[in-house]
Amino acid sequence: MNAGKFVGLGLLFAVACVPAQQPVSSAPIDDEIKRCLTQEKHGSAKGCWADFLSRYRDVAGPAQVTLAEEHMQKADTPPAPTAAPIPEPAPTVVPPPPPPPPPPTPVRQFSRSESTMVMDSLTPLAFGAILRTKGITFTSRVADGATNFRFQAREAGPHWITVILSPNGDILQTVAFLFRRSSDVSMARVNSWNKDKRFGRAYIDKDGDGVLESDLVLKGGVTVEAVNDWLDLYFRLLTAFAQHVGYRGS
Repeated sequence: MNAGKFVGLGLLFAVACVPAQQPVSSAPIDDEIKRCLTQEKHGSAKGCWADFLSRYRDVAGPAQVTLAEEHMQKADTPPAPTAAPIPEPAPTVVPPPPPPPPPPTPVRQFSRSESTMVMDSLTPLAFGAILRTKGITFTSRVADGATNFRFQAREAGPHWITVILSPNGDILQTVAFLFRRSSDVSMARVNSWNKDKRFGRAYIDKDGDGVLESDLVLKGGVTVEAVNDWLDLYFRLLTAFAQHVGYRGS
């Protein structure tokens, strides 16, 4: 064998012994692309794409390289300003209609036998029924065990009247304040009323206010008619006393 043939066989043997280059698996490339895309969802992934290109540009497919370059360019481009959203007009709220007024309280009507029945006391409910039969609207409250009814009566003019029903319900007292301390009504004028009139006493209290009072004692027995008569009399006395002292209401 000559030297030329020996050299040729040696070169052929050397080439045959060099291992063939193994193709790069696409699995790590795909995983890296997924990692960069996931990072991009939560913020900037520019560094991730730059690292991808530096490591896999020569072994990744053309589509993968192009995808990385596009995302790199997108990371360098500032987002376009967006116009502020135009707020939607608030819906018009139509208020619900007001509830219907409550039905009027039925007026308690006393029968003839009830009107003449003798009583030695009244409950607040019973006296309130008497006021309603007279067409009087009132407010009531309890103080020191007594029930105070406050109202205005057509027959008594513009004056506010308070009727106090004792805790035991056996005494009724009417009270009305007329003139105030600033009035020029004299004590002599008030005393002249007490001298000439009965069933309603007038006085100037410690605050300087003019007061007209009347009492009805139920002990021993009275009727509903008697209570009504007592109220009617007081209404007339109150009107007359206001005229006596020249009071026309505030």
